[in-house]
Amino acid sequence: YMFHCCTDTYIALPRLLSNLPYQHDYVGHRCDEGHASGGCGYWLSERAMRALCHVPPTPGYEDLWVGRTLAAAGIGLHHDVRYSDGQPTWTKNNHITAHLSPCTGGFNPEQMFKAHTEYLECVK
Repeated sequence: YMFHCCTDTYIALPRLLSNLPYQHDYVGHRCDEGHASGGCGYWLSERAMRALCHVPPTPGYEDLWVGRTLAAAGIGLHHDVRYSDGQPTWTKNNHITAHLSPCTGGFNPEQMFKAHTEYLECVK
């Protein structure tokens, strides 16, 4: 398995590692278009990665290309709300990731420190 996410994604690493998606080939937060958000992060199994190796990437967002390519190969997305699009409230849920910027170019590195501090506070 491989986990992919954007550089503006906070990962609660202990939660990520304790939730390996052995029963699914493609896991993440479903976008409106039906693919997993790269900002929230997504898992790919070996089967899914092999399907991607045979199709050249298209211009645009990689996560959209991944979702479309896997759908064409008969590999569906398993939606998991724990891969969060936005700042989670760590103590009220079991979020695994948080995509910290609302769109491309809107990331402030201080958000990563804030997310980490909040996560550490909830696991004390």
